[in-house]
Amino acid sequence: MNNERRMALMIFPIGCIVRLIPELFAYPFPIGYDVINYYMPMVTNFDEHWIQISSQFPLYVSILHLIKTGMGLTAHVIVVTIAILMFGMLSISIFFLSHKLLKVGIRYSLFVTLFSIFQIATLRTTWDLHRDIFAISTMFLTFSLIGHNRKTELNWKYYLMILILSSLTVVADRMIGLLFTLSLLIYSFVVRDRSIRLCAMFVLSLFSIAIFTSHNFLDHILQETMNTLKVDPLSVSSSLSSHTYNPSTLVNLFLVIDGLLVPTGIVGYKFLKNPILKIPLIITIIGSFSWIAFPDKASLVADRWIVLSGIFLSIFAAYGIIVLIQRLKIGSIFIIFVILTFILGAVIISGIGYEIDPKFKPLLLYIVDDNNIRYFVPFNMQFNTVEIRDNAKVISSINWINNNSEKNALIIGDKYLDGFMELYLRDKRTFQTSDDLPFLKEYIMHSNSSPVYLIGSIDKNNINRNLYNNGFYSVQKIK
Repeated sequence: MNNERRMALMIFPIGCIVRLIPELFAYPFPIGYDVINYYMPMVTNFDEHWIQISSQFPLYVSILHLIKTGMGLTAHVIVVTIAILMFGMLSISIFFLSHKLLKVGIRYSLFVTLFSIFQIATLRTTWDLHRDIFAISTMFLTFSLIGHNRKTELNWKYYLMILILSSLTVVADRMIGLLFTLSLLIYSFVVRDRSIRLCAMFVLSLFSIAIFTSHNFLDHILQETMNTLKVDPLSVSSSLSSHTYNPSTLVNLFLVIDGLLVPTGIVGYKFLKNPILKIPLIITIIGSFSWIAFPDKASLVADRWIVLSGIFLSIFAAYGIIVLIQRLKIGSIFIIFVILTFILGAVIISGIGYEIDPKFKPLLLYIVDDNNIRYFVPFNMQFNTVEIRDNAKVISSINWINNNSEKNALIIGDKYLDGFMELYLRDKRTFQTSDDLPFLKEYIMHSNSSPVYLIGSIDKNNINRNLYNNGFYSVQKIK
């Protein structure tokens, strides 16, 4: 076994441990907004949610469902375990990317890997965007294979691996699939390589099919189903308000996530010769500032592009640090080791703080002082839809409802409780969300015959009306 493979086998458990740390501190509750609101409910009630799952690039959730079915474990265990393993896979992919594309040695590749996986952008992504981590990992591995020894004659096994990884990337996630497809198309024209161009056309075709099947045909079925079931439009969550999605907050978000990476990132970009990694960085940067041309289009998800650009920028920043050290021509290996250890130590301390400290705030957030950033990037990973320390109180409120309300009761509350309610609400009780709870209460009072309860944060003005109060949430009967 060569040194590269030996180091890769070391890096995988390191990545898994890094991702395991926040889960241990949050145990027995899950971290991640989409984990509690999407992954766990979808895996738990897979058949019931198939129409929704199939309309949103179903590969990753389908894999989770198959594993759950085969092993008989809970959705919580499966979702968290696979997320941990995927972060190990991401760590390996960054290592190979560093060694193959950046052309740095094994030890420097280890530095790039550790520097990148402890960045807030990377940790925020693994917090709840699990299929993004899966798709980014396969994308990085594909880039490593395509960009390494491009002029060397390669065998069919090599190309088969590229096609498999490319296929997984484009069908795993819409946003990463789009980024990968655009990057590969542009790269194929830059290098003018026939095999790369054929691969790019294959990827484009596959991504187009995935988009069509997931968002045209199946969306039509979903809409018809909603019309048949007469789903209340009040249950559909509204998009982000202009109060949160605005130029000021998005600029501040970019500064907090990417600001410290920019200086050495520019150095790394300048000295990297292979363009295959530069192209997706440019695309993500453009996406990060799409609000300049379209200030009111939250559907362009500039916040997501900002976080994604941070992952790419962290690789360039680490490479830029290596380039600067090499150009300084420091003769002492010990001094180089001390410098890299100091930098890595600061990054690791910050990353671990972000993982486990409920009071943690990113460094630059003290300068920009914009609390709206938390709507896009949580200040720490000890959070799902509420702080982890409050999860027990949320569940106890739902348990009270299960034990003390009518079995056909309608429960209304904030949309952030949707996942908790699906996982823990029992019998024929239903849960309804709305951004306008007073309006929904009035609507239900005049149109529904079921008993109605309201669950929400403690309202001191109505505390005498509470049937239940645990200091965090209260339950009122309003009909």
